[in-house]
Amino acid sequence: MMAKPPLSIVPGSDGAEMYNLSKAPETVAQRVQRLQAEAHMLALEEVQQFEVCLKAAIAKAQEIAKGGDAYPAGIRDVADRIADELDNRSQTLHALVERTFKT
Repeated sequence: MMAKPPLSIVPGSDGAEMYNLSKAPETVAQRVQRLQAEAHMLALEEVQQFEVCLKAAIAKAQEIAKGGDAYPAGIRDVADRIADELDNRSQTLHALVERTFKT
């Protein structure tokens, strides 16, 4: 009688868990690698969301900076400087993401 492979639970395409009958359970090293890869993907998603937030802040600061007499001159000036600084930081962050995550 042929031995049956052990059952292991895996996530399905819809997020539900299901039994995988075709492969043996992960070794500790395989599990560590899989978890590290998942953490890496989650970190990339978080940084990409942060980039989106920075772009929104840059757009809002530029809008205020170009708002004319509706905003006092000092506020327009600060908003303009913030937009420039955030844009520089955003470009630096993007370059780091490209180099670090190699997307």
